[in-house]
Amino acid sequence: MISMNGDQPSLNFHSLLKLIDMFHTHEASDPRDKVYALLNLAVHDNPAQLLRPDYELSWKQVFRQLIETFVSIDEDTKLHTWDDQRIAMIQTEGGLLGHVTEARGNKEIQSIGVEIWDTTPVRYRGRLSKYFSQGIKNFRLSRGAKDICAGDLLCVL
Repeated sequence: MISMNGDQPSLNFHSLLKLIDMFHTHEASDPRDKVYALLNLAVHDNPAQLLRPDYELSWKQVFRQLIETFVSIDEDTKLHTWDDQRIAMIQTEGGLLGHVTEARGNKEIQSIGVEIWDTTPVRYRGRLSKYFSQGIKNFRLSRGAKDICAGDLLCVL
């Protein structure tokens, strides 16, 4: 990840989570390579330092470790991964916050408009009160490999 800063090349370090978002659509014959190849490119002040390349682990185990690095899994949450699948299923209680009404942006930033629904469960409104009390309905996000589109649902977990 090299960019030009004037006439000088500059390294752009990103978090592992950002790198995974940027490169998850790329293919690899061994899915563990998709994770391990990005470890050294990531900034080193993030929780991903706990991950180390270990080809003794199955894809199911590596994918589970990766998810647990970024998602808090408690006793009420079930995480399912499989050796023959490149997907995971997280079962937990959550709620629908709203839906995306518009999405636009440039190469790096995406702006989305979100219609907040009144059906959001009350137990989540405390944690999300800043969005309700200020009436925030527009968000600016770093663009990922897949764009957020109008009609997408916004969930809280």
